[in-house]
Amino acid sequence: MKAALFLFLANLFYYVNCSAQVYVNDIPIDTVGIPFIQLIGSNGGDLNRTAITIDYGQGNINTGFSRQKIAGPDRRPINFKSTVDAVNFVVNQGWELSFFDSSAPNVYVYIFRRARHL
Repeated sequence: MKAALFLFLANLFYYVNCSAQVYVNDIPIDTVGIPFIQLIGSNGGDLNRTAITIDYGQGNINTGFSRQKIAGPDRRPINFKSTVDAVNFVVNQGWELSFFDSSAPNVYVYIFRRARHL
């Protein structure tokens, strides 16, 4: 009975940690013990694509030509179609929206906190 409970809990732990992952430049931010992240999105005009940056407290964030590589559980980089596409991705990975600001033109700032149920 104890072995079955242990296997169940081990599988649950594995599922939670592997199925809901956000990778930023190959760092699994879900496992670094941070409760909040900031997602900054800008939707450019016709010639510019959407730029998404995630700040999880890592310090200097290089924006511009060398954009962050944001990936999901499969670790394949994602090219977001819009800022809302990135927001939906983060929410689907177990983060909850806490704050939103759009006071700068074409720049959207979202603060997420780690969902408690994961």
